[in-house]
Amino acid sequence: AQLPITDEWTDDPAKFNTYLRRIVDGLGPLPGVRAVALASGVPTRPTYGTGFEIVGQKKDERSDGQGCFLKTVTPAYFDAIGLRLLKGRALNERDVFGAQPVTVINETMARKYFPNRDPLGEHLLIREITLGKMARGPDISWKIVGVVANERVGGLERELYEGVYVPSEQSPQIHQALVVRSAITPELLHAAIRKALHRINPDQALVDMKTLEVIKSESMGNDRLQSQLLGLFAGIALVLAVIGIYAVLAFSVAQRTREMGIRCALGANPTGILRLVLSEGMALLGWGLALGCAFALALARVLSSLLFEVDAWDPITFFVAATIMTGAALLACWVPARRAAKLDPMVALRCE
Repeated sequence: AQLPITDEWTDDPAKFNTYLRRIVDGLGPLPGVRAVALASGVPTRPTYGTGFEIVGQKKDERSDGQGCFLKTVTPAYFDAIGLRLLKGRALNERDVFGAQPVTVINETMARKYFPNRDPLGEHLLIREITLGKMARGPDISWKIVGVVANERVGGLERELYEGVYVPSEQSPQIHQALVVRSAITPELLHAAIRKALHRINPDQALVDMKTLEVIKSESMGNDRLQSQLLGLFAGIALVLAVIGIYAVLAFSVAQRTREMGIRCALGANPTGILRLVLSEGMALLGWGLALGCAFALALARVLSSLLFEVDAWDPITFFVAATIMTGAALLACWVPARRAAKLDPMVALRCE
C-alpha cells in the first residue's frame, strides 16, 4: 500500500526515521503478521533510477550512462516480499543514519559488473537523496554487504534491471510504500493495519492497499489479454487443421474406393488398409509439424515479450504442442481410415 507522509514529518531526517520506526514497530505485533517493511516503491512497480561508479575501477573500463534502480528499504523488506539472500548479509537495524553507508545489490548487477570477483566489500559511488533533495558535492561511497535475488521493477514483463537497495534510515525518502507479509486473510489484515495506524497517527492515510498477487495480475493485464487472443487464434487454427486433414483423407478414400476394393480382393487385410490411410495422414502431419516448428522458432523472439519467466525456446512447450497436434491429427485420420478398412470389396468394385 502507498503510505503518504505529511509535511510535519519530512522537515528533519532524524524525526522522519523515528516516525517510520514507530510504524514498523506498531504493525509488527499484529496477529498473523510475519514481516513488516517500508520501501521507496511498491514491489514490481517503477522506482527511482540513479547513476553510479565502482570505486577503483578505471573509467575506460566502464560503459557510458551506467545506471541502476535504487530502492530504499527497511531491514525486513527482503523477508516481506520473499527475496532470497544469495551472498553476504541483509540490511539490519545497525545500518542507521550516520553509520557506514551500506548497500545490497541484486543478482543481475553482481553478474554484470562483478563477473570475475566477489562484490562484497566493494564500494559504489552514488549521489545521496534525502527527503526528495539530492545532496550537493561528491557522491557518497556505499559499501556492498550483500547480494539478493532479482526483483522485477517496472512490471513483470520487464527485463531484469541492475539494482541497489540502501537502508531507509541512511537515505530516507518521502515516498513510502508499506509491505506486510501475513498468514491471515487480506480483509482481516487491512482492517488491523488501519486500526494500528490510527493509534500511531490518526491523520496517517493508507492508499491503494492490494495484495502482491493482485499487483502482479494487474501488471500483466495487457499481456494476459494478448496471450488469450493468441490462444484463441491457435485453437481456431487447430480446429481448421483437424478439419483439413479429415477432409483431405476422406476425399482421398472416396477417390480411391476402386483401389481399396482391389487391394481387399487380392488379400489385403483391413489392418493394412487402416495403416495405409493413417500413414498418409501422418505424412501430412509431419510436414505440418516441421513447418510449424520452423515458424515457431523464427517467431520465438517476438513472442518472448509476452512471456513471464518462461523461455521462448522451452523444449517442453514445443513437445506438448507437437503432442497435441499429433493427437488431433490421429483423431482426424481415424474416421476415414476406419471407413476404408471396413470396405466390402464386392460393394466397392460394384460401385465402380
